[in-house]
Amino acid sequence: MKNSIALLAVAGAFCLAPAHAEIRSDNIVVHSKTVRYADLDLTRAGDRALLDRRIDIAVRSACGSASSVDIVGQKTVHACREILKQRARVARQAAIADAMTQPSAAELAASER
Repeated sequence: MKNSIALLAVAGAFCLAPAHAEIRSDNIVVHSKTVRYADLDLTRAGDRALLDRRIDIAVRSACGSASSVDIVGQKTVHACREILKQRARVARQAAIADAMTQPSAAELAASER
């Protein structure tokens, strides 16, 4: 899955918003989202910030929201978001490390001369 980060969380059935992919089994909901970053240069701080925004949007979208009066739903949404954020941090760091070790387009062009 080069150039994308797959986010996957398992939460209780009380999550209200549907995710990109949702699998229900015995009151367990599995949420997944893919965050693409092929268009970003992760060696640049600005592009890393854009990736962070994409991850945040994907997490919120995958986990949904709960009514302010639904305490159980709010806890479930919060737990889902924390799980996805933690998994995204690991994938994000790996993607950045990979980008830092890859030669840039300018370096490749210079080496071909």
